Amino acid sequence: MIRLLTILFCGCFLWVFTASASMVKDQAPCVRQDCHGLNITCEIATGPRMCSAIYSIEDLCQSLAACEMIDGQCTLKKDENFDTCVECVSRCEKELAANRSGGYEQIQKCEMECRSLIGMVQQPPQGGTSPQIGIDGVPGSGF
Repeated sequence: MIRLLTILFCGCFLWVFTASASMVKDQAPCVRQDCHGLNITCEIATGPRMCSAIYSIEDLCQSLAACEMIDGQCTLKKDENFDTCVECVSRCEKELAANRSGGYEQIQKCEMECRSLIGMVQQPPQGGTSPQIGIDGVPGSGF
């Protein structure tokens, strides 16, 4: 009788443990593996993560892709303009690498061309200098 109760208890515990682990996986958010960049991959979040607040031209394409749980799988879902954006930004990066003298104005011009190409037109920030955010997250406070 004790052996039967032990087997029954262990079986119930195993079922509860397995069901709980499955429920936690289903509730865990499906997130991007990296904060920045054009190579977007998705994963189940295993804990908190920190991302820098520094904007890069590559971040333009981030808004065109999302990580979602689809049929129990953490999957990348791309907007129809995502691949076009990646191609344009990659071209910009090659141009910027070849001609470093253009600076912020060249980055801004190239980004606006990409925005126009994918139908995401937005006025660029004025002033001609790259905004800097300090360690405390306050613009202009330096590093």
